[in-house]
Parts: sequence; C-alpha cells; structure tokens
Amino acid sequence: MEVLMNNGLKIPGIGLGTYLIKDKEVCKTIVAQSLRTGYRLIDTAAVYQNEEYIGEVIENLHEFGLKREDVFITTKLSPSDQGRGTARTKVLESIAKLKTPYVDLVLIHWPGTRGLDHTDPKNAELRKGSYEDLEDLHSEGFIKSIGVSNYTIKMSDTAAVYQNEEYIGEVIENLREFGLKREDVFITTKLNPSDQGRGTARTKVLESIAKLKTDYVDLVLIHWPGTRGLDHTDPKNAELRKGSYEDLEDLHSEGFIKSIGVSNYTIKHMEELLNHCKVLPAVNQVEFHPLLYQKELLEYSGGKGVVIQAYSSLGAVEGWKVLSINETLVKVAQKYQKTVPQILLKWGLQHNVCVIPKTSRVENLKPNFDLLDFSISTEDMSTIDSLNANKRFCWDPNTVL
Repeated sequence: MEVLMNNGLKIPGIGLGTYLIKDKEVCKTIVAQSLRTGYRLIDTAAVYQNEEYIGEVIENLHEFGLKREDVFITTKLSPSDQGRGTARTKVLESIAKLKTPYVDLVLIHWPGTRGLDHTDPKNAELRKGSYEDLEDLHSEGFIKSIGVSNYTIKMSDTAAVYQNEEYIGEVIENLREFGLKREDVFITTKLNPSDQGRGTARTKVLESIAKLKTDYVDLVLIHWPGTRGLDHTDPKNAELRKGSYEDLEDLHSEGFIKSIGVSNYTIKHMEELLNHCKVLPAVNQVEFHPLLYQKELLEYSGGKGVVIQAYSSLGAVEGWKVLSINETLVKVAQKYQKTVPQILLKWGLQHNVCVIPKTSRVENLKPNFDLLDFSISTEDMSTIDSLNANKRFCWDPNTVL
C-alpha cells in the first residue's frame, strides 16, 4: 500500500522505524530482515545514531534484488542542528552516512532548537532557516521530499504558535512550487478548549486561516466538549460549545471550512449537538478499545452517519499494560496465530471504527502487514465485546456538562 504525497510522490503505507536501535549488528539484522519481509520504507534520524549501520545495508541493496529507487529512506534533522547553514551540513552528513546519493524524505524533527527555551522567538527563525536549507538541497537533488515532525496548527494566543502558523502558511501560499493547487492539500486544525464560545471560535479560526495563508481549511474539530478554565460541572460549557459549533457552521456556509468534526463527545454531547446543528459533524474521535467498548456511542453515531475514529486503540501507555496480558485477548490471538495488537486493531476495524495506532517499537510493526488477511468470528467478537468495563486510560468527557 502506498500513499500519494502532496508533491506527487508516493510513500509506502507501512515502514520500519529504527528508534532506539543503536547496536550495530542488531540494527543491520533488523533492517535486512525488514527488506526481506517486504518493507520498503526505512525511517531513521540523526539522533537515532544508527544512520551508518543502515547505510551498510543500503549500500548492498543488490543482495536483496533491490535497486536504490525501490527503497524509501527517511531521516530527520536533529533539534540541535537547526538554522541556516547548519541544517545543510548535517543533512549532507546524514546522506553520506546512509551511503546513498539522496534521501527520499527529510523531516525537521522538532520545531524547537535544543538549548533554547520553548518560548524563545529564535526557535521560529532557526527552523525557518533549516527549512530554507532543505529547500536548497531539494532543488539540488539531494532530497526528494521535505517534511516536518511534531509541528502543530493550534488556535492559541501565544506568539510562538502564531509564528508556526505563519511559517506553514508560507508553504501553503507557494503550493504552485510543488506543482499543486490548494485543493490538492488537506488541512486540518482543532479548536483549542480555551477558545470556545460564540464569536471567539470564529475569530480564532479566521486568525488561523489568515496565518495559514489559505482561503479555507478542510476540517476543523472541536477538541473537547469543555472550556479551559471552567469546572466540568459548569453549565456554561454547553452554552460555549454550542456557540463554537454555530460559529463553525457559519464559517462552513461562508466557505471557510469544508467539514466540521468533534472529539471526545459523548452521546449526551452528540444529542445536544444534533438538536441544534445545521451541519452534521463528519467525525467524532474518541478513546475506543475492548475495555472501553462504547457500543451505544458507536451505534448511535452509525445511525446518524457520524464516523467514529479511535484513539488509544491499544490502550495508550497504561492501558497497554492491562490489555497486553488480558487472558481472553491472549487466547483469541493464539487461536488466530496473531498478536494481541493485531486482534485489538482488527476488532476495531470490524466494528467499522477507524483506528490510528501508534508505536515506537520496531517489533510491533511487522505484524501490521498481516492485519488484513484474517477475520475475527462473530463468536469471538462477542467474547471480546464482553470485556467492556467502561475503563478509560485517557480523559473522561462524561464529567463535562
């Protein structure tokens, strides 16, 4: 499976992450085995300290019956190497270590610079210089694609965040340089819980649109049903989120927003919303796993045509400690000769829930190749469903009036 990027190039949908693999022989073995398995994307970074080891494998791709263009290589600029000139030097060093004439994708690993306070305005200046270096290397053929990591588009009153939006806006404003039109790129932002309310939401979204240098955004989510600074039991929460949604509907009718969504909304919040909304929310992103099988919310949303997207499908950090050793899940996994994560993800998919799992462990990536080659029986699905304990490992929106 490949995904088309906004520059017309394709990136493999599944890749090998190499974070924390610092032992030379272990790294070379895992990378080599991943290529034999079918992986065609290798993700590394300067801070991973393993580029040279990966380079030894890349140098000998012919041993796997592969050419350089068959493998997609991603590396990342270290936060300590930000700035005009420095970024260029360090990326060229990475390319040399990887023993390749070019890399397919270079990401700016972090929007800040190591050694600077997060609130220091120099961060924006330095990351801008880094991006300019990457643009130069792109034009010279050393980099096929440029990207960023851990960048946000938030509606907030902090100057640092606004500088980030303006910076991203400079890229959006010049999409023609990538042979793209605005409609070729999907831009999503979320309304900060501190910006709820009629008038305020509109102002903040329009500020974001202006800073992004675009005529519209594709999707805006109300991130949380409550308002920062208010107690969860304060009835003003309902009034403020209603006002926020009405602002988004107005912006939708005016063409500034293509789709509206919500996150962490319960049935109560959804019923309240559907009683007054003119535009149906496209998606509701919620915590969803067997210990929090939100069946009523799922059925309710399905009946209303709202997509449920799951976060923490594997239970997040604390939940995984529980789910990974659950006797029922372990037995089901053994029955299908799959892993517990595969069963958790497949369970979600068979409930027509979109899943967005995250992992930083290499050994958890390979099983994803086998996710689509099996189905969980109706009986076993019911067994997994019965594990529900209404257990949350993240936030509880039920407390928000």
